[in-house]
Amino acid sequence: MQFEIREVVRHPHERVYEALRDQMTQLAAHLPGIDRITEREREAIAPGKQRVVTHWQANASTAPRAVRPFLRPSMTQWRDVATWDDEIINFA
Repeated sequence: MQFEIREVVRHPHERVYEALRDQMTQLAAHLPGIDRITEREREAIAPGKQRVVTHWQANASTAPRAVRPFLRPSMTQWRDVATWDDEIINFA
């Protein structure tokens, strides 16, 4: 399953990129539907290129009230595998 969310962020692109790449686990405190984000793996695969695996644990608070009783914890968690490549980022 693939999700896409667009959000306007009014901060310097370089700082947002670095924060998402290097401080993802701290983002959970600012997302009401997320209990925690845990970094499971980080690997430098080339200069300026990293592979990061995180585990996300959501809560049912943002799900429609009618489905909340049917949600199991396994349904509100996922593994995110990201490749961060500094070279392809264009901040212009």
